[in-house]
Amino acid sequence: MLIRSKPLYSFQEKVIDFAKGRERVGIFTPFGSGKSFLALQWLSTLPDPLPSIVLCPQGLVPQWGAEIEKHTDASYVCVDGSYEKRKSLLKKDADIYVVGYDAVRSRLYEDLQAFCPKIKAVIADESTRLKERRTLRWRRWYSLLKHTKYRALLTGSCWEEHPEEIFGQMLFLDDGETFSKSFMRFRYEFFVPGPPWAPYKWELQRTAPQRMAARMKNCIYIKEEELYKELPEKEYLRIELEMPMEQYRQLRDEYRTSLEGVEIDVMTAVERVMKLHELACGFVYDQGRGVDIHTIKEDWIVDNLSVLPKPLLIWSHFKYPLQRLMSKLPVPYSTQDTLQDFLDGKTDILLLSEDRGGQGLNLQRARAAIFMNSSFKAAQRKNAEARCYRIGTKYPVLYIDLVCKGTIDEYVLDVIEKKQSIIDVLLKHLEIAGAGSGRSPSAC
Repeated sequence: MLIRSKPLYSFQEKVIDFAKGRERVGIFTPFGSGKSFLALQWLSTLPDPLPSIVLCPQGLVPQWGAEIEKHTDASYVCVDGSYEKRKSLLKKDADIYVVGYDAVRSRLYEDLQAFCPKIKAVIADESTRLKERRTLRWRRWYSLLKHTKYRALLTGSCWEEHPEEIFGQMLFLDDGETFSKSFMRFRYEFFVPGPPWAPYKWELQRTAPQRMAARMKNCIYIKEEELYKELPEKEYLRIELEMPMEQYRQLRDEYRTSLEGVEIDVMTAVERVMKLHELACGFVYDQGRGVDIHTIKEDWIVDNLSVLPKPLLIWSHFKYPLQRLMSKLPVPYSTQDTLQDFLDGKTDILLLSEDRGGQGLNLQRARAAIFMNSSFKAAQRKNAEARCYRIGTKYPVLYIDLVCKGTIDEYVLDVIEKKQSIIDVLLKHLEIAGAGSGRSPSAC
């Protein structure tokens, strides 16, 4: 397989040099750093790696096809479409097959059982999709590809919610060589149970990041700073807004309140958190429909639209605030269904849902991004930010968080920051461990 492209940045050369010829490799580089290019470079250094398979979220299948065509001379097949179409595509001769992770949860699984024995290398993109070894997805892919000689993990974040998520990914990569095949052995070696009232909340031991990183000898981590020094600056701005607090405090303290004729009476703390999150965003869901409470965040965007940098991305964890904003915007806008209009410059505002639009999109033309609200998932937020701050970004980027003072909005951002700091601790030590690993190829 011939690689047409050359690395643009020094950190890419470092990754290529590290991964060269390794049978198993984890490539942990920031979102937007060109992981697909780096994985294809790795593939080209292996003896007889074709045919290969790329596993990725279904929405990224076409993009992977474009990347293979851009960077290599390899033939490829994007396994997409109806069941009959995907079944016929698996029968085509190609060097690289791009398949969505959830294909094993469909009728296509039986066809994959016959197809996968010929595969010699696997690239698992967004590898946190393989974080849980008990899921049907993990078990089936591992069974299908357990005899594959060459394997690579690609991710910008080693876990989404908890450090334990690294276990399933590493087990998929090296069959237990790094952390053993026993999850409980892994857990007791690197974690401690929570307090008596919450024993299920296992936390990292103080020295665990160093010890975990020392084991992960076939993984390389690139700091965000190494990518960012090649890009323009970025800036964060938190806008604090005032909202009616009486019902919010009542729901927070008493687990019940009345809002616009809707009686909210929750039974658990989890339900309360969800409703408080909705209320801070100006609505509540009642029997599947959104009930308006306030439009403070939408009003701020409309009032300041003329002075906000453009092109502009507007993100929301909830879809309902985006629907309300559409009716208020006085200028043309795009959604993910009309994304091409934004990419072509026909519109300068793009509305995005965090859970749907946080992967695979190249939105480097955006100069700013507004987060009307965010989920508790640090990796999802990081991924969303990376849509406009990545290789190819030419201008400084401004990130704006709209936060209702004294509400769960503030807590969500604090949780995201705390989760990211835990990830950074492990990655910091992984970088140190990788620096002394040398460049000689080795299998896990």
